[in-house]
Amino acid sequence: MTRTLVAYGSKHGSTTEVATAIAASLRAAGHDVDLLSAEAAVVAGPAGYECVVLGGSLYMGRWHPRARRFLERHHDALHALPVGVFA
Repeated sequence: MTRTLVAYGSKHGSTTEVATAIAASLRAAGHDVDLLSAEAAVVAGPAGYECVVLGGSLYMGRWHPRARRFLERHHDALHALPVGVFA
């Protein structure tokens, strides 16, 4: 079983819905999944996870600021993990 973090930044909820669906699919495939807002994930970090899925909504051509913050703050740790990104 792979321990997976699905983190997301959402303004109006659609990205939350997509992240929830991704987490459900990964659980169905046998992953141990934690679903966290990007804000909570910035604090928790990716330590202890074997892979990360990070999503963020797009507004005016820019990715959600909390998703960007997670990516920027944990860049070095994420570099060593399989990472999937969605927008």
